[in-house]
Amino acid sequence: MILGCVLVGAVACDGGSSAADTDAQSTEETGASPTSGASGGSGSAEGGEGVTGSMSGGSSTSGASDDDDTGITSAGTGLPDGDGCCDAHAGPSCNEQSVAVCVCAAEPECCVFDWFESCAELAQSRCDAACDSDGSSTSDTDAGSETAGMACDETVLIELGAVDADLSGDWSITTSQAGEGEIAVVDGNADGEVRWDVDIPCDDTWIIWVRLFDQGSADSFFATLDGEPSPPAIFEGGIQGPGQGWNWRDLNWRDPDDAATFIEDPWAPQWAEGQHSIALSYRESVAVARIEITNDPDYAP
Repeated sequence: MILGCVLVGAVACDGGSSAADTDAQSTEETGASPTSGASGGSGSAEGGEGVTGSMSGGSSTSGASDDDDTGITSAGTGLPDGDGCCDAHAGPSCNEQSVAVCVCAAEPECCVFDWFESCAELAQSRCDAACDSDGSSTSDTDAGSETAGMACDETVLIELGAVDADLSGDWSITTSQAGEGEIAVVDGNADGEVRWDVDIPCDDTWIIWVRLFDQGSADSFFATLDGEPSPPAIFEGGIQGPGQGWNWRDLNWRDPDDAATFIEDPWAPQWAEGQHSIALSYRESVAVARIEITNDPDYAP
């Protein structure tokens, strides 16, 4: 694996919007190819904003406050103190911001009242909470904590090509004739995945950029981070416009039932120092060239 960490200057990046998901078009229908004949992208994309805002958790509101419409009580429920996403506790939200955003998008009361058992179950089943085998938050333990480690004190950029990935199934490496160098393409039954194992040097929130082949409506992948979620998330790679060629898109997690709604955009994991994985598998797009991972929310390739 080739991994480079370099200091990068901040580049302003407008908030991006994803194209709505449509039925896949074949290469024969559009006449475009990831290796030749496609008009190359400009090398820039509208990047998403970094993870913003904060969720307060781990403390209960003072005094009992009943909601007459829902019957939910924000205090006096008997829930234990805590702030882990994997366990029910008094007080709203939990200590993994990306998990809290995901859970509260589905159940807003989890960030208004207490973190009920249903919130903890949703955190584990759908929102990729970091939990021990017994279901408790790894951040609640001293050893092996997801949040324990050395925080980043500088801007980091990690650049990885298709040749740095582990390919399986019908994915293979070929040379692009459109100036993209060596790329990963899928053929046959479209089984397998392209997986990068990335050495993260310090604890931070990480933005992941993907250089992908956008062939009209054939512009999305299935994606997982550290093997989650299951089933894989939909990464909507398209940008506004005809989309005939290569473009950069920051990783996102699109609602599988609504092409206009995103569970996380950008999908920016809070990774601790150590090795983590990024995997893409075929959904519509047939090729990917490289990825860039950075802790600079304003960076855009």
